[in-house]
Amino acid sequence: MPHDPAYPPQQTWRFPPPPLARRWVWLAWIATVLGAAALAAGVTLAVVAGNRDAPGLIDDPKVLARIEASCSLMTSTVEAQPSGRTPRERSLIVTDQNAAVDEMIDRIEALDSDVRAGDRPLEAWLDDWRALTDARDSYAALVARGGPEREVVVPFDERGRPITERMEDALLDDVCPVPEVLIDPGSSSNLST
Repeated sequence: MPHDPAYPPQQTWRFPPPPLARRWVWLAWIATVLGAAALAAGVTLAVVAGNRDAPGLIDDPKVLARIEASCSLMTSTVEAQPSGRTPRERSLIVTDQNAAVDEMIDRIEALDSDVRAGDRPLEAWLDDWRALTDARDSYAALVARGGPEREVVVPFDERGRPITERMEDALLDDVCPVPEVLIDPGSSSNLST
């Protein structure tokens, strides 16, 4: 039996590389440069956007820490208030609850002005809290005069949504939800005895 030559054979056909037109070389270089420029622009944009204040969202850690502490105190204060028996008592309790909200606003406004200015939605958020207490003042005056006891008429934003939704949307992770008792003063579980 004859000896089989090694496979694949040592001698194989080799084809010359295809001719490369000069225009394809230039096109490859241009595509490489444009791709690198786009990548650099994307990275730069990501860095700049990461350092910017997010519109509509309160996200500065110093501000959030102050809001969380102040809001927690306010929430425990307003939820601990009894609902009251007479219209006058209920009106006074609403006024006391508003004082707790005002104190929360004052604590937050005690932050350094540069810190507050660095988180743009903060001032609008505080204005919404003031608008809510104004609506509650109107409610308290109506109840004190013997008017109907209903929920507080919450102001609406420019898109027709209650400002309480915008107030909660401005913060992530339920940092400061609006207590239900501020919207519906009769929802307090601490009834006066």
